[in-house]
Amino acid sequence: MRRLGVNRVLAVHSLAKETDPVDGNRLLMEEIKDAPDIHPCLVIGPSAREIETVRELIDVYHAKAVKLYPTEQNFILKPWVVSKMLDAVASMGLVLFIELCQSEFPFTIDVDLDDICQLCNTYPDIPVVLCRANFRSTKNLYPLIEACDNVVLETSALWNFRVVEYITNTYGAHRLVFGSYSPFQEVAASVGMIYYSNISAEDKGNIASGNLARLLGFEL
Repeated sequence: MRRLGVNRVLAVHSLAKETDPVDGNRLLMEEIKDAPDIHPCLVIGPSAREIETVRELIDVYHAKAVKLYPTEQNFILKPWVVSKMLDAVASMGLVLFIELCQSEFPFTIDVDLDDICQLCNTYPDIPVVLCRANFRSTKNLYPLIEACDNVVLETSALWNFRVVEYITNTYGAHRLVFGSYSPFQEVAASVGMIYYSNISAEDKGNIASGNLARLLGFEL
């Protein structure tokens, strides 16, 4: 990734995504302990065990981000399922990432965007980054951006022609953060979407790193 100018990454452990968030998160922290340029994104779910384990890891390692995989881990985003988890995320001041599409080929959105809209408006102080926000779903994603000030789109599946320019000029560059979907997608394609976009150098820099760094409280 360094050959493309990607010097810091936010990482999820595959075990946390696919099997067990508790063990996967612990493995992630162990595996990146000597890699200061790899920052943890802990996977969280609505069970008490998952919430408490994330609390413990946050206290020890000071991670700044958590991620939901609602489809892959088979839960819905209704308040009666996720409110305790979101209360915990809000109390810890974390950035919340939500995976919208389970497939490596992002042609659909598997999560109810109405639930996400309600979630975002109920917890306006939680920055919500929607991952795999894809090119076939912009008719719904654009109104969601307008309805929720705390929604940010991750770019790895936004393949529409001039989509970076449109979102930047219409809603502001602060509504986008760079994402690569590595190792399942070629990083250069995601870099190129930003690098070759017809926007200012300042906006490119903010999308590439500045916006996410500010959300996470990292120094640039």
